[in-house]
Formats: sequence, C-alpha cells, structure tokens
Amino acid sequence: PQEQFNLIGAGRRNLIINGAFEVFQRGVGPASPSSSNRPSTADRWNIPNTSEVSEVVANDRASHLTKMLKVTANSSGYGQVAQWIENVRTAAGQSLTVSFWAKSPNAGPLRFHIYQNFGSGGSSNVSIIDDSNYFTINQPNTWQRFEATVEIPSVSGKTIGASSYLAVQTGAPSSIANRVVYYSEFQAELGKVATPFEHRSYGEEL
Repeated sequence: PQEQFNLIGAGRRNLIINGAFEVFQRGVGPASPSSSNRPSTADRWNIPNTSEVSEVVANDRASHLTKMLKVTANSSGYGQVAQWIENVRTAAGQSLTVSFWAKSPNAGPLRFHIYQNFGSGGSSNVSIIDDSNYFTINQPNTWQRFEATVEIPSVSGKTIGASSYLAVQTGAPSSIANRVVYYSEFQAELGKVATPFEHRSYGEEL
C-alpha cells in the first residue's frame, strides 16, 4: 500500500493553504498595504508591495469555484502575491512543483520568486529563483495555467530560527502601471509533476 501511495501521490498534496482563496477573515478588500500592515485579503496570502491593491472577487474561471484573487499593481507596475509556507524545512532537498491559473487584461510577463527564510536569528535568506520574466501571459483576458518545477536546496548546515518559512511569490514585475492580474487554484506540491488542484473542504482550510 505504501508503494502505491507514493506512486500515485495520494493524500494531502497542496502545501499552499487557501489556494482557492475561499477563506478571507480579514475581509475581501480592496485594500492596499503600507510598510507595516497586512491588508484585508485572502487568509495566508501576502501582498508585499506598497500601494498595490488586492481583493477577493467572484470566480469566473469554472462554475465549481466561488472566489479568486484580483491584484492591481501600483503606479510602478509592481503587483505581487506571495504565501509563506511554514517551516523552511518544507520541501528542502526535494523537487517542488508550483501551478496556478492566471489572467490579465494586459498580456506580458509574470515574475516568479522562491526563497528560503530561516527565521529570527537564523541564517541569511537563500534565493532559489527570482526571474522577472519567468511566466508570460500570452493573450489578454484569457485564463492560462502556469507550471514550474524548482529544486529546493537542502537546509543542512543552516541555522533555523523562529518563524522560518519557504516563500512562493509571483505577479506583475514592473513597467505596466496599475496592471490587473487574477489568480485561481494556486498549488505547490512535492515532486516534478503538476497534478490537478486539490480541493479541500472549507472547514479544513479554515
């Protein structure tokens, strides 16, 4: 049974919490972060750039989905969305595959950034990938699925402090002021294959 389990990747796969953006206890937005606040948006998600705007809106990609995340870049064109997966040991020394759906009124590149944060008192951050043109939205207002497999470095020899995490981040890199990007079904899983999005109950996500 264990061999079959490993072969088909059964069980919980998605390391992202609230990848369907259905839990939003802080509010649906629209809200914009300052240097010190975490705006009203989908739980567990972070909007790192000052003056970009995030909001939870009705999903129009598939009828079985209720919500998606709308992110509007700031006047410099930066509009990122990130989740900090708890514990920097997560996926260390393994392959991590990220997949999500996105669309935008503006075709163009999306940045992709993954880094290890070793927490308070820990080793310096390790940037695994940081590419402003990693993904490309090819057609305006058209849903497109993106996938990427990244090898996550080992944490052997590193000092791990409190509140460490593995950061997964994407979004508009720059140049198009106030660019809007919509996101749906965000997933990060171990292995080199992007599997269909794992739907979990609202109660479990909460």
